[in-house]
Amino acid sequence: MAQNQKSNLLFFLLAITVYVMLTFMLFYAEAGHENSNMRSIGEAFWFTLVTLTTVGYGDFYPTTVAGKLIGVFFLLGSVGVIGYLISQLTSQVANYRERKRLGYMGTNFENHILIIGWDNFGQQVANEVINSG
Repeated sequence: MAQNQKSNLLFFLLAITVYVMLTFMLFYAEAGHENSNMRSIGEAFWFTLVTLTTVGYGDFYPTTVAGKLIGVFFLLGSVGVIGYLISQLTSQVANYRERKRLGYMGTNFENHILIIGWDNFGQQVANEVINSG
């Protein structure tokens, strides 16, 4: 595995770990509060997922000070995660297009002629092929 792939995988695993830890912290901060509308871990994960994707339905929201602080981390982190994902996708598409342009993806040689060693004889062969249709 290339070094770049290893670092991307490590970053991804670290981000998932932080995401899950923050979600559990949010659940524990909100679950015991009487005015909280996040009563289950599923609702906490729903809130964090909706916040991470920047949709923000507003059906669940933190009510405690600790929950609001954790929510701020999700708000700020979502911008970074979305930016990272978009940059990786853009990089992969650009890399694919460049590899295709350079011919690394294979070439369709239908209706082509390959002449190696261009000289007078090569010119004659090309003229015969062109004139024969």
